[in-house]
Amino acid sequence: MSTIQAHAALRCSGRAAPTARQYAAAALLFASALGLLWPQQASACGGCFSPPGPNLVVQDAERILFQRDAKTGRTIVTVEVRYSGPASDFAWVLPLPSEPKVGVSTAYIFDRLDQATSPRFTTSRGESGEGCDFASSQSTGGGGACGGSAFEDSAARGGSATNGVPPSFERRPGVKVLEVGQAGPYDYAILEGDTADALLTWLNKNKFETPDKALPVLDAHVKKGDVFVAFRLSSGADVAQIRPVVLDMQGAEACVPLRLTSIAAAADMAVVVYTLGPGRAVPKNHLHVVPNPLRLRWDGGVENYTQVLASAIDEAAGRAFATEYARQAKSVLIGEPQTLFAADRTALYARALTRSDGQQLGEDTPNGQGVEASVWRAGALFKRAQLDLSGLATAKTKGDVVSWLRTSGFPVVDESAAILEAHLGLAKANNSTNPKAFWIGIRANEQAPIGAAAADPIHAESLATELKVGIVEPIFLVDDAMATAGTWLTRLHMRISPIEMDRDPMFGFHQKAAEVTMDWQATFHEVCLRDRSSIDSTRMVLSNTPRDGSWLLDGAKIDFNRNVTEQVSTSLSVPTTDDARWREAPTAADVALLEESGPPLPIAKAQIALVDSAIAGALPGQTSLPASVVLVAATPFKAPANDASVALQAASKASTPDDGCGQGSGARRSMATVAPLALAAILLFALRRRQNSLAASCQDR
Repeated sequence: MSTIQAHAALRCSGRAAPTARQYAAAALLFASALGLLWPQQASACGGCFSPPGPNLVVQDAERILFQRDAKTGRTIVTVEVRYSGPASDFAWVLPLPSEPKVGVSTAYIFDRLDQATSPRFTTSRGESGEGCDFASSQSTGGGGACGGSAFEDSAARGGSATNGVPPSFERRPGVKVLEVGQAGPYDYAILEGDTADALLTWLNKNKFETPDKALPVLDAHVKKGDVFVAFRLSSGADVAQIRPVVLDMQGAEACVPLRLTSIAAAADMAVVVYTLGPGRAVPKNHLHVVPNPLRLRWDGGVENYTQVLASAIDEAAGRAFATEYARQAKSVLIGEPQTLFAADRTALYARALTRSDGQQLGEDTPNGQGVEASVWRAGALFKRAQLDLSGLATAKTKGDVVSWLRTSGFPVVDESAAILEAHLGLAKANNSTNPKAFWIGIRANEQAPIGAAAADPIHAESLATELKVGIVEPIFLVDDAMATAGTWLTRLHMRISPIEMDRDPMFGFHQKAAEVTMDWQATFHEVCLRDRSSIDSTRMVLSNTPRDGSWLLDGAKIDFNRNVTEQVSTSLSVPTTDDARWREAPTAADVALLEESGPPLPIAKAQIALVDSAIAGALPGQTSLPASVVLVAATPFKAPANDASVALQAASKASTPDDGCGQGSGARRSMATVAPLALAAILLFALRRRQNSLAASCQDR
């Protein structure tokens, strides 16, 4: 929704247009604690309340991780906060079923999860030309892996020590302040409100600009006895320091607060939900879709995955998730990328890798030898040896810290770079405007010697503590959960617009569901379809997708150097993989309802709206579909039949070659065979008529 549309919508509702300050308040998405299959408690969803404005990049994507500590009964949720606007206007309020322990985390966790679980679309080239009398002009596949990433860009993230000044909030009647504190760059207060009106007044008096339209939502949570956590940036903190938040509390249900988020959500907003639980996570009150691989632009690097996914969800009434990954968490590994450039295209928001000097890898320096340009690392999700801080114990100077960083391999990400810079200030001293790039360069030994600053004393203990609390401990918390026997990691992806956010997604768990990995491949073979001496077409072979097959793309050729479509015939005016045979095919290969047991329930197109409405109130631990709804047989999308090889087609054509008159020699041979039989039939018919005539003549006599 644009700013103008937001103004118009509020005027039409009879409310005054929001102030510029309200427009600039945070547009953040939060999901509350995870209940998995444990005893059900009150649903708790959080979010910010203010609509988008001219100074704000509205919420366009979110990554959330739910996990449960089975030994202690703790529920832990980590959510990535993305915001752009004035630091003074940052405001974030969320209701929870119980008072949480508040802390900060690192986006490195989400980046590593993305690298392990994001969809991978690999294109490669066949070894030789089909139907050609010569070898293919290029020998082997120069494929690339592309990712269906949830995000196309990256907001600046960081973290550093707070200013150490306890936050101050104005006290108001009707609101009890249970706790105030600081976590990373945030001041926060945990509240209880006697009434929604009192809570709304407190929030606005304390610079958490909250519109009146949030009052009914606040009222529902106050009546349930929920507490509220209100965040704002600490004095002096910059927007670039915003980082993920982690909340640790006793059990609650999984809930993504889309109804609140709709106030400030962008159209086609991405929501990626990670769960660590006793089985594959399944949406309870939303449908499930599988994107149609035949609608992907395989010849163009599958850049349209997010569009196909969004369209598939639209075909499922606009409220559905796709499962992009689900398997035992202990078995999760990050594979080697096919190419260095493909690594971050697959898993880090379709961004090219960037060297510390700003040059993009994959262009002039595709191998990037000796350059630590990415957090990509194949193998285990987290490598504990790299997170060992014991080497900092003996550090006395800035030079000692630099030596430790280079020898330990500690990951330099947004948050760790911000912490290092806050304690050492070397990027600023070297006139660098990009602390992360600077510290990557320091670790890779690219930067110039730090000179006299190397002898500057440093308080290594406080540096180690901040790295431990803000980076290491949150990573170990996730790593420990993933190592627990029976724990599954599930990645669910939804793209949704504000008008469709009429319910808060909830999740259950299927303990016997099949594993899911979206590692889809396409191989392209050059084809000599009309002339054995000239490549004029392409064969596309899909494998490991929901609809595998092999199809000839007549009149189109793939330029593997550029990985784009080259039209070599005017007979084909559409992109290669937009073949007329599936141009009108649905973007959802399957639309189904997933329960917590049993197989998926396919939903017929005519019943999608009915089922979507019927499951709106579904809860974990219960059957989603009411018994009153009887499903009719669904007809799944069926891919076109495989095309025969050029050799078989040529053999078939050879039996009826054209002689220029519309008849082939095969046809003449057929006529030569039929003619004697036809003549014999005519003679037999004439003879029988003559016999009948003779018989009649005898009777007359």
